Parts: sequence; structure tokens; C-alpha cells
Amino acid sequence: MQEWVSSVPFHFNLQTKHTLTSFLSRKLDSPELASPGSTSNSSPRIRFHARNLVEKDNSISSWFYPPLRIRGSDVLALRSPASTYISHLKSEPLLNYRSSAKFTMGASPSRPEPPHMFQEIVAEEKITSSSLEDQVYYGIYLAGKTKKYWVDDTTMCNCFMLFPRALTIIWGGTPQYWTWYHLKDGSNDADNQIEVASLLNVCWLEIHGKFELAYLTPGVTYEVFFKVMLTDRAYGWSVPVDLRLSHPDGTVQQSKVNLQEKIRGKWLRLKVGEVKAQQGQQGQIEISMFRHGGAWKRGLVIKGIKILPKL
Repeated sequence: MQEWVSSVPFHFNLQTKHTLTSFLSRKLDSPELASPGSTSNSSPRIRFHARNLVEKDNSISSWFYPPLRIRGSDVLALRSPASTYISHLKSEPLLNYRSSAKFTMGASPSRPEPPHMFQEIVAEEKITSSSLEDQVYYGIYLAGKTKKYWVDDTTMCNCFMLFPRALTIIWGGTPQYWTWYHLKDGSNDADNQIEVASLLNVCWLEIHGKFELAYLTPGVTYEVFFKVMLTDRAYGWSVPVDLRLSHPDGTVQQSKVNLQEKIRGKWLRLKVGEVKAQQGQQGQIEISMFRHGGAWKRGLVIKGIKILPKL
């Protein structure tokens, strides 16, 4: 009779923690698993190889609790603190974790493969790529903190944000038209401060950003949007602004959005369009927001352009 792993007494990194949560949720809902108390032994038994899951650096001491009861006396207990190695590794087939969030049956243990185009994306950073692999699920700042790259822990796809310093903002360097200030990005950590651009007064609004298609996870549809906020004193937005997404093949997606109707004081997503990169595809997309002429405009804060998998 095969046995489940009775304990997993070591720390998981964030990547492994999220992946195991998703995996166990699917397994608990799967019809192949008998209900608690069942005497059936037909469902496959899984064991985890300790060395394939442990990450010594940036480990997390917060563990799953309470233990997940899968069938009768079968308990997968994830406990803290770490003190011993995995016990009861007697079942087959062997289940190995991979960075793609898929579990490969029968393969030998190995370090998770890096995400799509990882080496190319982080090539200009001074930190070694092996160290950056441990950070990719938290987020990695690129190009002097003008961009951010991370892997979504649900879809396991590459995600990106282009902050204002990575964009072309017409009149952006003129203090009488635009002002720049630092803003925390997701936490109170001083290292997570980014620069945002705040519109003081312009008649000619024009913002552009470019992004390399090859960095997107192939075959996945992405949504592209501006992340902005209107201040309480915003004015001049009675005429809709134009949003445009230009593809390398000349295809253009274009729409208008009426900012006058949007809520003040909260971050907004202004969807520009969608893009789906194929394996080996080259070229850049260009993302734009503009309103040429018309009334003078004020009170638009630009946090950046976000590129995320469509859910």
C-alpha cells in the first residue's frame, strides 16, 4: 500500500507556495480522488522530492495550516519551523515541480527552469540572473527602476509595467507643464519607490510607450492599459482622449475614453487594446494616449503602462 507524504518540514519560496496551493486546490476538487473516509486505493499517490522544492534563499517561514486531509488518515501536513527532511517518500510516481506550474510525472528532480526570455529580460541588470530568479515572483525593477517585470503566480506568464520615465511624454521635462514625484509601489519599503508624472497644465497631451513583443509569453493574450488617476482639481477633460495600440505589422487598435466621467482620487485602468505574441515573434508594440489641442488640461497622474495576461 502506497503512502502520502506525511510531512513537509522545510521552507517554501513564494513561487512554490503559490503553485502548491493551486495544485492542491485542483486535486481536492478532482473526481479521481475519493472522498474522505473512502477505502479505495485507485487514485494515484504523489510524493514530493525535498531537494526539488527547497529554496535556501528568500525562503518563507509562513506555512499552510491546518493540514489538508485528503482521504481518511491521509494527511499532507505543512508545518513550521523546518527541522527535518521529508518522510515517507515511498509512493510512485514521482512528482516534480517545474517553473511552468505544470507537474511532470516520472522526471528526475531539477531546478525549475527560468521563465520565458528571462535571461534576455534581465541581461542589463548588475545582479546575477540566478539571484534575480528568486525575486521574479515578487517583481524585478529594470532599467534604473523605470520598468518592472514579474511572473504572475496564477497564470505563470510574464507581466510588465512601464513607469513614466520609460515613456515619451511631450512637454514632460518642462516643470510648468508636468511635475514628477516619488510614490511607493506596493509596499512601504523605501526601495519600492517609483517616479510618477503629474499633469499641471497642457493643451497638447501626448504620451507614448514601446515594448518588445518577444518578452511576452507566447500564445497568451495580453491586455494593455494605462494606469492613471485624476486629482480632485482635474479639469479640461470634457473631450475624450484617444488611446491607440500599434502592432509591428501595421495593425492599429484605437478607442476613446471620456475622463470627465471617471472617478477622482483613485487609480484607473484605461484599456488600450490586446496583443498576442507568437513564439519567435519580433518587433515592438507602441502604446499611446493623446488629445491634441482643445481645452487646457490639468490633474492627470500617470503611473505607467501595464501589460498583463487576459484572465
